[in-house]
Amino acid sequence: MRLPKMQLHDRASACWPVAIKPTAATREGSCYRCPESAFVPDRGTMRRLVRAWSDTAETSAAGIVARGEDICQRLNINILGGVFLAFLEEHHDLAFSRLLTAYVDERRSDIIRLLYADLDDHPPGDPRCRRVYRNNQGRFLVLQAETRHLEVSVLARLLNEEKKRYRKAVITHVPRRDTTGGDHLIHVPNDCDEAVHHVGALASAVAEFP
Repeated sequence: MRLPKMQLHDRASACWPVAIKPTAATREGSCYRCPESAFVPDRGTMRRLVRAWSDTAETSAAGIVARGEDICQRLNINILGGVFLAFLEEHHDLAFSRLLTAYVDERRSDIIRLLYADLDDHPPGDPRCRRVYRNNQGRFLVLQAETRHLEVSVLARLLNEEKKRYRKAVITHVPRRDTTGGDHLIHVPNDCDEAVHHVGALASAVAEFP
């Protein structure tokens, strides 16, 4: 199998993988339709989310949401994934390119356990295991974030910190359709070993390359 080309750095830029998870998938017709997610966003809640997440003025928040809508159309993801990428492009001058699309189902529990190493401490029927398996079956879109302004380690730390802040903002500001558990909408590897192993595992379930 041909693996995707992924360079974490070269002389001019630093790169890091970012996976848009199945809970940020969408259906044809509207990026605000999030059937696989526990959250039910609309344009107003997403603008309020951006303002709270980044202390951004109303006009800037509206621009980021509009940019997120455009990204959603291009990548076929929902607004919860699109706004995350739009904010990083706007505020941190990052560029994103598609590495691969993978499809993970119940037969590939090995991939889910690799992404969530702490599952080894939980029995298969544990509520956390059931929730993690439910939220990680479906389409993964793996992107490469690139910048000319940061070192690789700084880029990885930035992406992980913004992912955590974004998740908290989503939980706080976007209504839920159920209250049984939150979605981990974005996956960002913590270090170089994770980056190589996680992208390699998802490539073994690849549905398409760019």
